[in-house]
Amino acid sequence: MILYSRVKDHETVLELWASSTKHPDSVFHFSKFELPSGWEAEDKSNPIFIYQWLIECASKLTWWFYTRKLVDEANELFDEYEKSLKKSS
Repeated sequence: MILYSRVKDHETVLELWASSTKHPDSVFHFSKFELPSGWEAEDKSNPIFIYQWLIECASKLTWWFYTRKLVDEANELFDEYEKSLKKSS
């Protein structure tokens, strides 16, 4: 899994690599993620949406074990984010 933000166009990208060494097996773009109803576009900077987007990406994977792995990694990222919030307050 490679999760990064491109500076030039402010795009957050998730690349999932498995068997290939030349190109990712799946690529997801955060800009294509639809916010839950009732949320405005400026709210998209809220880190909870990255978590929700990762879960949505996981739901689109074919094999359950890859889905589980991505969900586990999303949970770890969000746990780290919550810990950083607690340290700063």
